[in-house]
Parts: sequence; C-alpha cells; structure tokens
Amino acid sequence: MLLQRESQVLVREFNRRLRAALRHAPNYMRVEAGLEVESHVIDVLGCRTSALPEPEQVAEILRGFGSPEEYATAIMSQLPAVARASVGSGVREVSMAAEDLARGTGHVLAAAARNGFHLVATVAGRLWQGACWVWRFLDRLGERLRGPAAETRAWLRTELRAGGRAAGWALASTGRAARWVLASTGRLGRGAWPVLTAGVRLLGRVLRWTLRAALTAALGLLALAAFGVAAFAAWAPDVAGWWVAMLNAVVAQQLADLREHTVAGFDPATQTAFSRVGVAVVGGALVAGLLFSALVAFLVWNGRRRRGSVAG
Repeated sequence: MLLQRESQVLVREFNRRLRAALRHAPNYMRVEAGLEVESHVIDVLGCRTSALPEPEQVAEILRGFGSPEEYATAIMSQLPAVARASVGSGVREVSMAAEDLARGTGHVLAAAARNGFHLVATVAGRLWQGACWVWRFLDRLGERLRGPAAETRAWLRTELRAGGRAAGWALASTGRAARWVLASTGRLGRGAWPVLTAGVRLLGRVLRWTLRAALTAALGLLALAAFGVAAFAAWAPDVAGWWVAMLNAVVAQQLADLREHTVAGFDPATQTAFSRVGVAVVGGALVAGLLFSALVAFLVWNGRRRRGSVAG
C-alpha cells in the first residue's frame, strides 16, 4: 500500500524525531523502530474503513504511539543493558563486523584465485589447440593452392597490363573532356556572375524591407490591441477588472498545483532554500538579458556608424 504524499511526510517526521530520541540505542534498533511504526500505520489503514482523509487517519494512528520521545522512552525501558549503546557494545559491533569482513574477504580471494587459475589454464589450452589447428589447415591449404596460384599470378599479370593500357587511354580522354568543361564553365561564369550578383542584392533588399514591414506591422497591431484594451476597460471597467481577477485566480491555481506536485513534499527549510535559489536565478536572468540587450544595441550602433563612415 502506497501512502499519500502528506501521509508520508507525517510518518517521516515522526520517525525522524524517534531516531533522534533513540540516539543511545544501537543503530539496528533505530531502524527497526522506524520500520515498525511505518508497518503499523499501513496495516491499520488497510484494515479500517473510514470516511476521513488519509492524512487525518495517519495522524490519529501516530497519536496512538504518543509523542516520539515518549515512545522512545518506552522502547529504551524494555531493552536490556547489553543492548544499549556504549563503548563496550560499540567495540563488540565493530569487532564482529571486522571479523565478518576478514572472513568474507578470505573466501572471496580464495574463490577468485581458484576460479582464475582454472580459467587461465582452460583459455590457454583452448588457444593452443586453436593455433595448432590453424597451422595444420594453412599448411594443407598452401600445398593444394601452390599450382593454381602460379596460374592465377600469370593471368593477373596479363590482365593488369591490358587494364593499364585501357586506364591510360581513359585518363587521357577524361583530361581532355575536363579541360573543355572547365573552359566552358569559365565563360558561362563570367557572363552569369553580374546577373547573380544583382539578383542576390535585390533579394537582400527585398528581405530587409520585408522584415522592416513585418516589424512595423507587428508594432502597429500591438499598439491597436493596447488601445482596444484601454477603450474596453474605459467602457466597462468592471468587466475588465473581472477578467483580470479571473486571470489572477487561474494563475494562482496553476501555481498552487505546480507547488503541490514539486516542492510541497519538502520541509519548510528546504523550501526556503529553493526560494533563495529562485531569487538568484531571477537576478542572473535579468543581468543576462541586460547584457544581451546591450550587445544588440552595440551591434546596431556599430553597423550604423560604419555605414555613415562609408557614406561620408
């Protein structure tokens, strides 16, 4: 059974305080106590049928334990003296862990050495058998191919000579054709270059005037839209205010849903840290925007200055 987010927060907070109160108990006792609390909550929720929301039921079940400190006191009172955390018990746990680690390391090394030697011997044997088989196969193949190889060598020598003569004729013909194509292309390029240059300039002017017209039209539409909104707000200010209020409500609801699915599961201290990071991101984005705007303004000013200096 998977608990809801608010229920998980309640259980984690209870277990955090419980572990803090059980600081004098061994570590495994703290882990078992937390698991027992969570298991009890899930079992009780699975057995009961209540119309209350799940977080309220979880809070009621946790109140049955009392406060985490009281529950920790009850657990510590039932532990024997040897189970309490002390220097002696800590030394015993460390020594047992070291003994288990040493024993396990010895088993691992012995198994690795035994299996590694067997693997190396097996691989070496297989490689030797494969090398012997390849050597015998190549020896028999060389004996069988000695006669046909001599005949094939003579045939290849004759064919290569004939192919060399054909390739020389083909290269000479290709060179003559390439020279003719280059000469024709040069004459065509010298005639078409002015036309191509004029077309590119005309296309640049058309694009520049098109962009200017589009920008002017966009700014005009924005101005008309702003005047239209102002006129409607002057004609019906209550309706305009209602629209703004509904927009604010929708935005607030969307932000609330977003916070519920992102940062609602964290504690207030972590949420405050997130807010500080967000404010830093806002400042960094504003600084980056200002830098980019200044760069664009500098590029525009520099371009105009260069055009003015060329015209002068």
